[in-house]
Amino acid sequence: MGRQPSAGWYPDRGVPRQLRYWDGQAWSGLVWPASAPPPEPADRMCIPDRPPRSRRRRVLLAGLLWFPVQVASLALMLLARTAGAPGYWVDWISVLPLLGIYGPLASLVSYRKRDVLLVLVPVWQLIWTMRITWRVVFLPYRDWPPRPHEGSDWFNLAGLTAPTAPVFVTPTKPTRTPGSQ
Repeated sequence: MGRQPSAGWYPDRGVPRQLRYWDGQAWSGLVWPASAPPPEPADRMCIPDRPPRSRRRRVLLAGLLWFPVQVASLALMLLARTAGAPGYWVDWISVLPLLGIYGPLASLVSYRKRDVLLVLVPVWQLIWTMRITWRVVFLPYRDWPPRPHEGSDWFNLAGLTAPTAPVFVTPTKPTRTPGSQ
């Protein structure tokens, strides 16, 4: 029996122009484009310990998070109307919970801070808030490619949820090694 190659990045036999990480024992799910220099060794990084949520669970969680926020926004709008507030105040009051909740969440899922202004457009409000919620319930994984300003340390864990679906994750450095206090 021959000696095993050391852990590192090697050309992927299945996909040309791609590297795959060999952990010293088996091929991992970490892939990297061959045209870019690979990141630090994967054994010094922590990949999330849970697999991505299934589509069914993701739909359920997204609905459970999205629906109450929309109901709160609608309730505030109706309350402002019955209190006799002018029309433009009714619109602003109904958007406040959406700005407060989805504003901070948008930057977690690759949106710019100014994109939160999409809640001011009635139809886009529903689409955009659902899209943000859909992405938030998938974290720490993502099924959308990272934007250029987010850095180049995202790994494509090819085939983790479906054979052709890309799933990206950013590894983090461990804060302490096992057994240390």
